[in-house]
Amino acid sequence: MFVTSSLKGEIKTWQVEDDQIVSKLSEIALNPDSGSSWIETLSWRPDGKQLAIATGSSVILCSVKGDIEAEFSFPGGTVAAIAWHPRGSLLGIAGYGGVYIYNALDPGDEPIVLKWKGSILSLSWSPDGAFIVAGCQDNTVHLWRFRSRQDAQMSGFAYKPLQLTWVDRGKRLLTGGTSELVIWPFDKKGPEGRAPETRAFHEHAICAIAVTSNGKSIASGCRNGRIAIWKSSRDTEPKTWTTLDSRVEQLHWSPAKQSKLFAATSRQGLLQLFDASGIV
Repeated sequence: MFVTSSLKGEIKTWQVEDDQIVSKLSEIALNPDSGSSWIETLSWRPDGKQLAIATGSSVILCSVKGDIEAEFSFPGGTVAAIAWHPRGSLLGIAGYGGVYIYNALDPGDEPIVLKWKGSILSLSWSPDGAFIVAGCQDNTVHLWRFRSRQDAQMSGFAYKPLQLTWVDRGKRLLTGGTSELVIWPFDKKGPEGRAPETRAFHEHAICAIAVTSNGKSIASGCRNGRIAIWKSSRDTEPKTWTTLDSRVEQLHWSPAKQSKLFAATSRQGLLQLFDASGIV
């Protein structure tokens, strides 16, 4: 099953079997009178039972059938990023002023608020839910330890670190924000006061990072279209590389456990599939 959205604020969910679209499950049209119908991002709850739709200053929760079940507001204005807790029903909503964390199973609960005096552009939970990290407008990564609410900041990026990708079972975090792949330690000690590792290969800023379903191998793409394949985050150089026709926009590995396929899209609209068998 997958979901699509349009510039008109229309969302459709589709059922797929044997690589073929067999039915349209639902069609949702957002009400333009309730605010902006522009859809910033979509994200399924980990169990697949709800879809979160970020539009304007709200996040709408829908069932698989398209029924609207809840709506959360974001006091900071436009929602820039959303992220589900990996093992639960908590939904993080971020933008200017911090992160608001709502309970999708009990929408009436007061949200947990993680304040930050700046604009957050991307958001990600660690696989164990211990950390929530945010890429910020001021070229920093801000993090919170979820239980204690203790926060910290990583700086030194040349660009906005929008890419936040976990490897090695959540023990390491990959970030963009530079032409180098930056790897932060996220063991029990956390990254505070510790220098990251870096991997130099790209000549331009990294703008996409993806990790295989086993959390080990990495694909990184940059602004000039070059894609590097790393067998692990411990490698000092990629195993191979290829190039698209323009800036890399997105990278995604197949979720199948044994699959070595990944897809890449470019700014010029190219969608290309690659087979990394024998490499990773």
